[in-house]
Amino acid sequence: MSISKNITKYRKQKGYTQEQLGNLLGVTNQSVSKWESAVSMPDVMMIPKIANALGITLEELYGIEKCCTNKSPKVTADHFPMEANKKLIEYFREQSGEDFHTNELEDPWSLICVSDISGAAHISNGLSFINTDYKAPQSERIFNNDEFALAMKNLSDRKVRTVLAYMYQASFCEKDTSCKSFSLYDISTACNLDIDEALDTMKKILDLKLLEPFVNDDNITEYLFRKSRAFYALTAFKIIEIMTQETICYEVVRDTSVINDYAFEKLW
Repeated sequence: MSISKNITKYRKQKGYTQEQLGNLLGVTNQSVSKWESAVSMPDVMMIPKIANALGITLEELYGIEKCCTNKSPKVTADHFPMEANKKLIEYFREQSGEDFHTNELEDPWSLICVSDISGAAHISNGLSFINTDYKAPQSERIFNNDEFALAMKNLSDRKVRTVLAYMYQASFCEKDTSCKSFSLYDISTACNLDIDEALDTMKKILDLKLLEPFVNDDNITEYLFRKSRAFYALTAFKIIEIMTQETICYEVVRDTSVINDYAFEKLW
């Protein structure tokens, strides 16, 4: 693949327009258009700047395939989340330069990188997430979604939180990977609720799509705690924890006048 096609490919992967890429490089969008259509070639001194702006290597820009003999070993599903987060931290360290070392940051720590064009990333030793819709047109409408507001209201209910804590502990703190089911009697007894309170609470958790009701062989309704969705609720609370606690947080401050634009500023 030619340089012209690679510029187009990686520019689109970054979500840049020709004008945005041109602004990063200090050239016009017409120049970028000519490069991509192969009408002209970038100056040789511009090549490293283009690769840096697109976040790729010179080999990738030139389309040179490297022979990878040392493939990363596969990890088990049990270790994948931890390894994936470790790779994200390593990638951030690689991009930001050798001066950045997480072991030098106060623990617990968080890094926030907010882009003007491609979203936001939160990276930490406990929870990392990427939101590519941040600052997208009309993304603020989510704050006015009544269905989401009802879900947050249900999550804030003390009884709902008590039951979720019980089901979470009973489901995730065991090695058994299958989903665990609970009866109203289980919930009532373990969470000190009467049957009506337990039923009302389970309905609220059902609205959050965290449970799947079924009738067992004894004709008793049980509720399957859906692990594949329960971690969303846990993550929501962990994000709120980040917002409200005195966690050491650093923001990535960009300076596009230099090649390496990663600098860190303590937020709180």
